[in-house]
Amino acid sequence: MEKMAGNGERPSRKSAFIWAVLPGLPKVKWPVKVLDLDEQEEIYLVYCKADNAEFTVQFKKAVPFHYESKEIYEESLFALRRKEKLREAFVEDYQWVFEIRLMNLQIH
Repeated sequence: MEKMAGNGERPSRKSAFIWAVLPGLPKVKWPVKVLDLDEQEEIYLVYCKADNAEFTVQFKKAVPFHYESKEIYEESLFALRRKEKLREAFVEDYQWVFEIRLMNLQIH
């Protein structure tokens, strides 16, 4: 992984998972899958399961997804506390990412 100014490590491969602030959503970090990245433009192309859509996200608006990302998870849940459907979608996407990562660990 490559170092990213201010945000620690940056996933340098496709199919990694990150927390990203997505356009059109409240300013919460959402769990998404990296489809591609452009080092020169410093952007990710990511997939958001809840929207079944792809988004472009700047490197500076993303952080690596780790199992120990409980603080980010809880901050996002708190920010979505009054948006029930969005909160449910967030939890479902988090579980989706968590399950895929768990399956990948069992394979290796």
